[in-house]
Amino acid sequence: MRVRILVVIALVCGIAIAGCSRAPEPVPLPAPTSDGTPDTPTEAEAIAEDTNTLLEACDSKAGDVWEHMDTISTTRDMDIVRSLLDEPVLNYLGKSYGTAIGTTYAELFPQRVGRMVLDGVLPVTASQEEVTFGQAVSFEASVKHFAADCVDSGECPFAGSAREVEQALRSFLAGLDDSPLPTSGDRELTE
Repeated sequence: MRVRILVVIALVCGIAIAGCSRAPEPVPLPAPTSDGTPDTPTEAEAIAEDTNTLLEACDSKAGDVWEHMDTISTTRDMDIVRSLLDEPVLNYLGKSYGTAIGTTYAELFPQRVGRMVLDGVLPVTASQEEVTFGQAVSFEASVKHFAADCVDSGECPFAGSAREVEQALRSFLAGLDDSPLPTSGDRELTE
């Protein structure tokens, strides 16, 4: 029995990063200097600057390939790979943004879909702002459920009501910006 595996890695913001590796010259990715969990407008601006730096690096090096770094082009590329592997159908596991690629593939090539698992489906028609807002609402609900469960368990490391547990957890996480915790590796645990 022969097994063939087609792996497609797609990140929400990874189209440009993956595309840079296909550029005529490899693009050294600038190290981000921003805080990944901004608490102030200044920190949010730093993330925007890092993002623009990455986009400019890709744009300057990728040439004409840049125009083909999108979901539909990625989907068509996957079908080309499927064909080159002489596979009659595409079996696919897509997570997060990969679900948009899988959905698009099924729309463009329904007769070529084999087994398809889409985990953490993103709505294809939603804007990035809508997706981000929806995630924030869900994360907030998860924190509330965690706090209530923590109190109900009788083994919660935070004292008080569910609301007090939420506040203690937020204070703990916010404190990690100023006082990161050591880990067994080279990185520190921050917010």
